[in-house]
Amino acid sequence: MEDIDISQNKMAESAQRVVDRAVEESRRRDHTLLTNEHVFLAFAQVEWDMFSQVMRDLDLNPHAILQALEEHLKIVPAFADRDMRVAPATKLLFKLAFHHASRAGRQAIEAVDLFSAIFEESQGVPVSIIRRHGVEPELLVSRIATRMRDLELREERLRKRFELPPFLKHFATNLNQFARQDKIPPLFGRSDELRQVMEVLCHRERANSVMLIGEPGVGKTAIVEGLARLIEFEPETIPLRLRDCQVVNLQMNSMVAGTMLRGMFEDRIQNV
Repeated sequence: MEDIDISQNKMAESAQRVVDRAVEESRRRDHTLLTNEHVFLAFAQVEWDMFSQVMRDLDLNPHAILQALEEHLKIVPAFADRDMRVAPATKLLFKLAFHHASRAGRQAIEAVDLFSAIFEESQGVPVSIIRRHGVEPELLVSRIATRMRDLELREERLRKRFELPPFLKHFATNLNQFARQDKIPPLFGRSDELRQVMEVLCHRERANSVMLIGEPGVGKTAIVEGLARLIEFEPETIPLRLRDCQVVNLQMNSMVAGTMLRGMFEDRIQNV
C-alpha cells in the first residue's frame, strides 16, 4: 500500500488502531482505494464509546449513520487482484489530522484527530451523511473538541491522583492505576480473604500490617490487586477509611539492585 506521508512515530496507538482497521475493512471489501469512508467506519468500530456519545449528543442515531455509510460502501467497485492505494482525499485527511493534533499541543495523531479531520472538509460522503441527518459538520467538530477536552482533563486528574512520590516511583507501581486502566482482572473466590485484609487494615488500636502467606501461585497478589479494583470501581462496598487509599506494589528486586555499598539498601527502605 502507498505511504500516507505520516511516519509511524507521529501516530499514537489509538490512531494506528483506526488506520489498521480501515485498511482491514478496505481489503475485506476488495476495494482498491483506502478512503475517508473506511477511516470513518474504522473510527466508529474502534472508538465506539466516543463515536456513539458524540452522535447522541447531536440527537443522531449512531447505528443509522453507520447503516448509511454501509450502503455507500456496498456500491463501491471491488477489484480483488489490484494493490491498494490511498485516495488523495485521505492523504489530505492525515495531513489535516496532524495539524489538528499540533494545534492541540500533541506530538502524535490521536484517533479523534482523524475523526475531526474528516469533517473539516466541506465535501465527502461522511459529511453528506451527517448533513442529510440535519447536522452541520462544524457543529460535529465542536462537539468532538469538547469531548476531547473533557477526556484530557479527566486523564490529567487521574494522572495526578495516581502519581507516586519521585523516589517511590523508581521502585513501585500503583495498582489503583492498573485497575483503572483495566490491566487487573476481576477477583473471584477470595471474598473472605479480601474481607479479612480490609478488617486488619482498618484496626486502629493495634498494628495494621497484613501478611499473606502461601505457596507461589495460590493468589496472594490477586487478593491485593482485588482490593485495588474495589477501591476504584466499588468504593461503596469497602470501609470509608480505605476509599481514598492507594495500593502500591513495591518491587524488592529493584530495591536491592545496585546496592553494592553497605547501608544503601537501608537508605532506600527509609526513603520509601
